[in-house]
Amino acid sequence: MKALLYKDFLMLRKKGKMFLGFTVIFALFGVVEENVFFFSLLSCLYPSMAVITLLGLEEQAKWAGYGVLLPVSRKVQTAEKYLFSVLGLLAGILINLIFNLVGGTNTRDFLDVLPVILIVGLLFAAFELPLIYKVGIGKAKLGYLFLAGLAIAAVAIFTRITGENSEAWRIVFSGEVLWGGAAASFWLFLVSMVFSMNICEKKAY
Repeated sequence: MKALLYKDFLMLRKKGKMFLGFTVIFALFGVVEENVFFFSLLSCLYPSMAVITLLGLEEQAKWAGYGVLLPVSRKVQTAEKYLFSVLGLLAGILINLIFNLVGGTNTRDFLDVLPVILIVGLLFAAFELPLIYKVGIGKAKLGYLFLAGLAIAAVAIFTRITGENSEAWRIVFSGEVLWGGAAASFWLFLVSMVFSMNICEKKAY
């Protein structure tokens, strides 16, 4: 597992600087503009999406054909990609936390929005990675855009029915509901990982 992570970090060595740069810039904007929800959310999600770039590079290099020759099962190689995504998400959270602590203005706001960051970050990997393993990265991107469109439409319909400042939205954004959603997202993330493992194990290369 350590060797696989090291290989992935080396593959992203050049592009990793771009991901780190944008993460820092968005985190800085979150502090300066005092807009923790938008900029911190974007800043934390950006490094977690690096795994998509990584899978794209592997697909171009036909890595799957070489990966089957390694003394590591396909399940472990698949689990490593999920771990890589989580490490990217945690790195983004850590960078934002440092910026907010140094800035001394938005730390409480950032902690309030933290469960939202975890929900979106975990669900992104939970839905996107199985699609990539099943149909390839090109079609998976279209699938993810479709799912994102459905989520936006659902929020819009819910808002229209209940109203923007309704009691229903206050309940949704309460700490208990958000952290419960984060816990549920984590379990969906694990279920997705098992599902992807089964896909990769059965796939012929």
